[in-house]
Amino acid sequence: MRTAFVFTAFMISASGFAAGSRVMVGTAASFLDALVSENTAATRTLSLPTGSVGPIRLHAEDFHFVDGVLSLAGRAAEMENSDFILKGNAAGVYGWIVLRDSKTAYEYTTDPTGALLVEEVPIEKIYPVCDDPSHAPDPMEEAVTHGVASSFSGLAGPEPHIGPYAGQDLYKLQSLPGARKVLWLDISRVMDGATPLHMSKEEMYKMWQIHASAFSMFAVNVTTDRDVYNSAGVTNSGINRFVNVSGRSFCPVNAFGTTRYCQTQLQRRPMTHYQYGKTAVHETGHLMGLRHDGNASTSYFSGFSNHQWSPIMGNNLCCRTWNEPAIQWSKGEYTGANNKQDDLSIIARNLPFKANPIKAPVPLRVEKDSVSPLLNRGLIRSEDDRNQFTFEVGPAGGRLNLLVDRTEIRGGSALDIDARILDSGGKILVQSNDQGVRSARFSNVALSPGRYTLVIAGGEEGTPLRGFSNYASMGYYAIGGRITGVTPTPSPFPTSVTERAGAAPRQISPRFRNGRLHLDLPSGAKVGSVVLHSAGGAVVHRSAGRVEAIDFERMPAGVYLLSVALDDAVVRLKVVKE
Repeated sequence: MRTAFVFTAFMISASGFAAGSRVMVGTAASFLDALVSENTAATRTLSLPTGSVGPIRLHAEDFHFVDGVLSLAGRAAEMENSDFILKGNAAGVYGWIVLRDSKTAYEYTTDPTGALLVEEVPIEKIYPVCDDPSHAPDPMEEAVTHGVASSFSGLAGPEPHIGPYAGQDLYKLQSLPGARKVLWLDISRVMDGATPLHMSKEEMYKMWQIHASAFSMFAVNVTTDRDVYNSAGVTNSGINRFVNVSGRSFCPVNAFGTTRYCQTQLQRRPMTHYQYGKTAVHETGHLMGLRHDGNASTSYFSGFSNHQWSPIMGNNLCCRTWNEPAIQWSKGEYTGANNKQDDLSIIARNLPFKANPIKAPVPLRVEKDSVSPLLNRGLIRSEDDRNQFTFEVGPAGGRLNLLVDRTEIRGGSALDIDARILDSGGKILVQSNDQGVRSARFSNVALSPGRYTLVIAGGEEGTPLRGFSNYASMGYYAIGGRITGVTPTPSPFPTSVTERAGAAPRQISPRFRNGRLHLDLPSGAKVGSVVLHSAGGAVVHRSAGRVEAIDFERMPAGVYLLSVALDDAVVRLKVVKE
């Protein structure tokens, strides 16, 4: 006969050791050892001490213990209107119990010594009330255009979450295939087969891009693919479920790594990818353990309009007239902040930061004085990142005209760019970081012969009290423009296709014939899209599905980037018309 597992070793009276209003009920290590050894996976029944009203008997609907990591979720026995989670490892355990009928909640935390503590808390601390007016339908919103896109926004590149919609399968989107950590956007309840309800496929695609961009500094795969979620496992995953109902979106706090999920409401009316995307990001912030960013007068701080900055966990849908918003994670640096949570550190408890792809100075790719944003790209993924690109100017000197701009979708990117040109001695020749502008621009800069370094970092504006620091200025960017008199640098593309001859990866073998680029796509392969960009980043051809050839007759000579969604991958090649 199966018996319930009770934490008898942890039972203490309310007069026991207390840290403030918290009561010590054991250690994280002993809790984990007892739970696993008593095989709660089989009984699915346990009791947890509360330190005040005695133990509460719980039934675990989901039990997962993988590689030393625990995940439980379920309800209080005989209390249907209840909920609980427990998760963690020997170093630290977190959990909560919510009893809605009695309006009671208990939160379990681990202190730096490893002690497991329980505290009675308001239910709203576990299920934050997202009653910000920006989360409600706004009849004016449908007519609003949320500013302008950056010059390189949506420019296709090696990052799967960057680029235009070209018929991709909405159920197969992945921002970082192969990543151990997964955020699953469950869109199945807002789809009619393959078609989204109340919005276009492109709007749904952009909504996913916003979510992926907001977490792009972390090594996490933001996906709509249920199979990817299943493969990652519960302890490595979080869920944001989209539903086709009216009402407030909500999310249980710190439930990543369990089966408890956020619920983002897609009201039954036309709304934009910007609204749904930012709301979903806000709710996923709760899933990571974040509270609302407010001040003495509001729970949802709206930021500073002169800097076009606002915190994600505040009113991230404010200020529809902003052209270039920086909606960022925060640590409560602004004046009057009522929440000093270090958002990035809290998220990093669940998701590791990405490695910096540019760890040392790299050559700026220049071909015939052209700096293509397709070939010169990078990521700022911490406030300490300083990406460096070097180039050499010949004896006749030269002139520089460059733009450094965000590539991620507007509304998703949190990057404000600070860019500087250094001379060979490390002296700043020119710097760009204008207020309220996310890009950096250099116009007609005279260059003497010598070696130069372009340094790119996350920007800051004003002071943290009345602006923002570079704490969360993170995201992907590209560099484009011209530098005359510069020594050419080799292309990073290992293969190229020219009018005269060419070779390519075996999955795709395009050839020029009679003024047309014949793709010669392999028979039987599933072709999702074919996109061709000019060196300046403009889309010069886009088609959904298989296409036999692209007409190059009227296209100018130069470098192009061909991107073909082939089976479950994207093949990208440089194409040169000479």
